Amino acid sequence: MIVTNSTSSERAISARYLTPDVPSKTEQTYVIRANALLRVDLRAESPSAVSLLIESNVSGGLGFRVEFEFQGITGFQLTNLASQSLILDIPAENTLDWAGVAISNLGETPDELTISAYGENGNLLGVASRSVSLHGVIAQLVAELFPGVDSIAYLHVEGENRLLGMTLSRIKAGSFLSYPAHPGSPKVLDPNPDFTYFLVGYPKFGVRTSESYVIALLDPEHIAQARKMLADPSERKIVVGSIDRGHGGHNRNLTEVGQSAYSWHVDQFQGFADFAVEICDGGPMSVEFDLAYWIETVGQICFWTPTVVRELTVEEVRTGVLGE
Repeated sequence: MIVTNSTSSERAISARYLTPDVPSKTEQTYVIRANALLRVDLRAESPSAVSLLIESNVSGGLGFRVEFEFQGITGFQLTNLASQSLILDIPAENTLDWAGVAISNLGETPDELTISAYGENGNLLGVASRSVSLHGVIAQLVAELFPGVDSIAYLHVEGENRLLGMTLSRIKAGSFLSYPAHPGSPKVLDPNPDFTYFLVGYPKFGVRTSESYVIALLDPEHIAQARKMLADPSERKIVVGSIDRGHGGHNRNLTEVGQSAYSWHVDQFQGFADFAVEICDGGPMSVEFDLAYWIETVGQICFWTPTVVRELTVEEVRTGVLGE
């Protein structure tokens, strides 16, 4: 991995190496000097890792490049899309020696993937299923996934966990190409129509505006207070609640590309607060990427900055598509 820092100040990044078959993570912090470049040998740092999550509180000035070698050819890849629904484009067959896909499971559990092959006109050509282990990766040639199926234009990959994906191919001239996945249709959830739903996010634009989550309220007093906060920004308060595993039929990141569902949800809303202790401060994605710690050690969330920013319809929660 190569990280560049084009700012005049020293910057730090946190790298989480995900390893197969065990939920634990190897974490490292790297400091990049001002206007400097840092090279990290990922295999030397964590030989058993299959995925790498990079976090930084810097909104700009850092560049990332991950290089790898396959069949003697060096390529590079970096994608920031992690979703339960991915689209992987497949180059035209007449230009290729071969094409393959690599899919990583970022979830805390094994996953069963459904991979659908489509033609140029969006016609379904075939469906395959593959299992991917905890923090695991599957890599396979398209011709092995769908033997005898020609003219595949793209693959749609769906799972229960957050997934990363890329297409690998070698054209007949000998060049090695890689393409990052892009989002498919948001995962359809099953919200309870008896609840009233609100989007919790960051009111002021900043480096974390892509993080939001959904709470489900049943108590009329809580619902009225949330609506009061929407009507009067000076009334905005901190959301406090205990959390549990699973999206609960409603919790997704509606402001992220792909609108993917979380692996956690607020299962017991405890109220809106003016102040909260520091141990439960954080953000939606920090919970997503460290579920065991947040659920088993902290047990609740009380993020200081996110607050109620919008009331949602049941259909918006279900489909992941915001109306006007």
